[in-house]
Amino acid sequence: MRVEDKRLLSKLETELELLRTLKHRHIVQYYGCVINKEEQEASIFMELMPHSLQTQYLDFGPLHERVIKRHTKQILEALCYLHNHDLRIIHGDLKAANILSDSGCTKLTDFGDSRKLKALPQDLHASSESGAVLNEFKGSILWMAPECFTNSPVGRRSDIWSLGCTLIELASA
Repeated sequence: MRVEDKRLLSKLETELELLRTLKHRHIVQYYGCVINKEEQEASIFMELMPHSLQTQYLDFGPLHERVIKRHTKQILEALCYLHNHDLRIIHGDLKAANILSDSGCTKLTDFGDSRKLKALPQDLHASSESGAVLNEFKGSILWMAPECFTNSPVGRRSDIWSLGCTLIELASA
């Protein structure tokens, strides 16, 4: 197995470990995984959610304000769970492509760039000991908060910034 393959496998295993701990009505449910290291394949079993918000606006154009409001409420419920629960998780890659929807229910997915923090910074002056300072870029650049580019503490505010970018994406697609 190549070094790159080992790195990707390690990243996948980290994401799967996180997914096992997440239980919320607005986060896609993880059921299990089978990893075949020899074939370099992974089969991940998750709740079926047929549409991303990105496919919705690509197919139908900008979403109506009422629809965006409904999605936003559910996304914020999921973020509150991640941020305030003992989990202390920052999603790290919030965008329309990583938000799934079916029959009026909106759910977050793709936790590959998530971070579990030792402590969530209350402001931008949190110490590096909080586990909030990152030494690498993670996520999608167009949705990243400014602090992600300056090696400043990353926390709840970073996900909220990304949510704001996502709302603009949904309204102006």
